[in-house]
Amino acid sequence: MSAGRQLVCRDGLVIDAADVMCPMKYVNHSCSPNAFVQVVGDGFIYRAKTPIKCGSEITIDYAHSAETEADLLPCKCGSKFCRGYTASKEFIKAIMRYK
Repeated sequence: MSAGRQLVCRDGLVIDAADVMCPMKYVNHSCSPNAFVQVVGDGFIYRAKTPIKCGSEITIDYAHSAETEADLLPCKCGSKFCRGYTASKEFIKAIMRYK
């Protein structure tokens, strides 16, 4: 597995975007995503949250966990709901509280 290119789903499934066959490398982050990951058996599928027009970028919310300020990856998704980081709101608040 490649650090920084993994998605850990709630049930413990780890998706490694560095894997040559992994479609995750074609999906970007947005704080207002148009899709989400659904775990199915030992794999996953993408599900649209809203209709996605042909040719549009598919985005998901990485909302990863972060333990320190150094773990916070800056987000520049451009959404009016952008959190400023790809981490979840809870982790951002917890880290900034101890800053």
